[in-house]
Amino acid sequence: MAEQPHTEIVETTRLRSMHLLRLLLTIAILMQVACVTPGVDGGPPPAVSTVAPAHTAAAHSSTPLASPVEVLTPNPAPTSDPNSLAPQSNHIYLATLSGERVLFVTNTNFQRSFDADGAVTIDPDLGLMVNEDGQGRSPSGFQLLEQPRLVYVAQHDVTWLNFKFDPTGRLMVVSLWYPGADGAHSFLNHVIEIDFDDLTSRILWTYQNGDDRYPGFDGGALIDEIVGHIVVLPLFPCNACDAFTPHAIVLLNVTTGNELYLGTVGDIRIDVAGNVVSYRNLAESRVPCEPSPGCDNDGLRLVYEPAGETLTAQLP
Repeated sequence: MAEQPHTEIVETTRLRSMHLLRLLLTIAILMQVACVTPGVDGGPPPAVSTVAPAHTAAAHSSTPLASPVEVLTPNPAPTSDPNSLAPQSNHIYLATLSGERVLFVTNTNFQRSFDADGAVTIDPDLGLMVNEDGQGRSPSGFQLLEQPRLVYVAQHDVTWLNFKFDPTGRLMVVSLWYPGADGAHSFLNHVIEIDFDDLTSRILWTYQNGDDRYPGFDGGALIDEIVGHIVVLPLFPCNACDAFTPHAIVLLNVTTGNELYLGTVGDIRIDVAGNVVSYRNLAESRVPCEPSPGCDNDGLRLVYEPAGETLTAQLP
């Protein structure tokens, strides 16, 4: 990927928390609509009411996976008129809707709709649609999409996904959630890269329940930003837990597969040209809030904001 000199992410923890909170609440609502059981079906954690204390961790480079970048076979070419057909199960389509880029996927998790009496109808045209900003809805009709293009064929039932394009617009990085092999509270999370020149795909990062690479944060990751060749991955504290607790940060080098675990930090600034990241650890703070999940009886919400000295580390 082309590097962008002096490119930065400047993000306060409050803005990150509110973005992730909105996304997590959307995920929880969509899971209920689609009858996807969190944990059991491998979806990301929904919001609950308890709040855990913050954790901090010094930056350190973790050991790359044995095969951090795995080249997969090219995906099948899309049909000449994909809108004339029902979407195939676990085939991921890139399309536009009202001028916005979206991904669409379907399987039995997302093909169910309910009438006013609670009766279930199965419609193969229905699926999960997710915008680039992480907002999604299910059920959503495949026929609503404009110019859908098949870009990836998943090998498991997809329970959630999110995506970002790199600065060149040629590469897309997708976080895919699947059911795990161990039953309740089990999940598998892949981060993949799709090259639109030839529709080849690479597995960049893999995580699943029971993995202890990031103590205290074993709930998988979403994609927050892509800066040059660096992907910013916020990690969940656990599967099916609190949306208001801080999220740890992993920086992933999509060229090499190397990563840097920063822990719970904010004010992240990535300087690709200088090969350095700066950040600050988080401290607890209580801020005014409107009545909503996580807002206590005093009208305050516990958040985690950057505090203390600025720390630096080399990019992975």
